This record gives sequence, structure tokens and C-alpha cells, in this order.
Amino acid sequence: MKELPPAAVDTLSKQDLIASQILVAALIIAVGIFLLISRWLLEGSAARKSQSNSPSDSDRTLIRGWLSSILVSGMLLFAVSSLFMDDETLRSLLMGGIIASAGTATAFYFASKAAEQNQKNLLEAAFTSVNTFALPDLAGKPVAQARTIAEALSLKLDTAPKGADDANTIVSTTPPKGAAVKPGDTVVAVIITVPDVSGSKVKDAQQQIENLQLKVERAPQTADDNDTVTSIDPAAGTPMTIGQTVTVHTT
Repeated sequence: MKELPPAAVDTLSKQDLIASQILVAALIIAVGIFLLISRWLLEGSAARKSQSNSPSDSDRTLIRGWLSSILVSGMLLFAVSSLFMDDETLRSLLMGGIIASAGTATAFYFASKAAEQNQKNLLEAAFTSVNTFALPDLAGKPVAQARTIAEALSLKLDTAPKGADDANTIVSTTPPKGAAVKPGDTVVAVIITVPDVSGSKVKDAQQQIENLQLKVERAPQTADDNDTVTSIDPAAGTPMTIGQTVTVHTT
């Protein structure tokens, strides 16, 4: 029996190959132009760009996208060129390699972008962790001492109410002790002030005042626990220091 010749493999002509290569090259250029226009439309004006965290971020994204597109387009060029070969085995091998590499090239953009973002997140977390510290307990300290501590930690200290004297005592802080703060943050020191106890029973007013580590004096001294407080000296809201005396009047 006469042996049949191997089946011929269809191939592109030289003219078709050149035309295909020109078409793919034009595709690469068109993709680059498309990426430029898309980036410009997404980011808007130059003023908006200046507000971004890093002016070079958009440039890196553009270059990464263009490189990915060139890789995919280049593989397409090889795929088209393989059609010029008349060796079916070699053509199949080349096409298989191109198809396998296409996924890698497509993932290049996303993998690079994700890795870059992860690096940023790690750096931000590291610097934040290094720069933060726990706020010490300033309660019970005079404003002057608390201010010295705050300045040593590069913190700003405000008082509530404002304008408190350096000798006045801090009852609490905002944020509270142990909170994470960083240099440049503002800490508000809440000062012990005379509570408004007018209209309260003497015994209740005395308890409330003594809870702030202030002393209480009755006027007259013979005032009964159940008598009603008519006024206080100093006035309610006055900044105080631990151990100072508040006089409650019943008549």
C-alpha cells in the first residue's frame, strides 16, 4: 500500500505575516494611548493630582499597566508569527508556551500593584507603632507639672476650663491615661472645679466636694446636715487645687 504524504500545515504568507506584525504594533501603541487618556480622565485636573499622597503613584501605575499590555501584545505577536511556521509540532509548542505565559503577564499588573500597596501598609503600620506611646497618668498633678511632662513628650497641653492656674490640680485627661498618643497630639487636662451644689442638702454637698479632695467649711458652723445650701464660696466652676477649702452657706 502506497504511503500517503503528511498533511500540509496551513501557514501565513510573508505579506500576511508583515501585515499582522504591523497590526499588533499598532495595537501596542493604541493601548498606550488608551491608558494615558484613561488615567487623565480618572485623575482629573493637575490640581487634583497635587492632593494625592505621592505624585509618582499614578506614573508607576501607568508604566505598570503599559508594560503588562506590551507583554500581552508581544505574546500575541509571537502567536501570529508562529502561523508562518510549517512545522506543526513546533507551532503547537510555541502556542502552548504563549498561552501559559499570557496568564502570568496579565497577573503582573495586579500582583505588582498589590505588593506595592502591602509595602505601604506595612511601612505605615511600622512608623505608627514606633511613634505612638501610652499617655501617662496626669490626674492628681498640678497643671505646671503636667505641662512639663507633656512638653518632654512633645505633646500639647490644654486645660478645661481654659486659663487654669499652674497650681490647679488635674482630675482627669482627654484622652484618658494609657491611650495611644504621638508627638504633636493635644491632651486636655480637666481641672478640679467647685461643683454647683446650691440647693442641695449640706451633707450631700459636703460629700460631693470632698470626693474632689477639697475641704468643706460650713457657714454657719452649726449648720445641720439637712439644711439647704444657698450659696458657695468660691463660685461654682472655679478651678481649684487639692486641699483647698470650699465654704457652703446655708443662710
